[in-house]
Amino acid sequence: MGSLPHPNGKTVLVSGINGYIASVIGLDLLQKGYNVRGTARKTSSTDPLVHDVYKHYADRFEAVSVPDMAAAGAFDKAVKGIFPPLSPTTR
Repeated sequence: MGSLPHPNGKTVLVSGINGYIASVIGLDLLQKGYNVRGTARKTSSTDPLVHDVYKHYADRFEAVSVPDMAAAGAFDKAVKGIFPPLSPTTR
């Protein structure tokens, strides 16, 4: 592996990160310098990613548990800090 890209300070939320397509998208984002916050029903299901494919990006990957995505507020914790606060002119 070559040198790691410089972090760009932006965080992207990828839901279902332990699935194949989402995990590939997550890796692509990490390789481009993004921080990735991934959701899964259980954070332990992301362990294979953390210990293998994402191991070089461990400091820029965060797993968040969303056990029931149909529950009210299920993604509240996951999206916290992802979107910049609205300014008075964009409300």
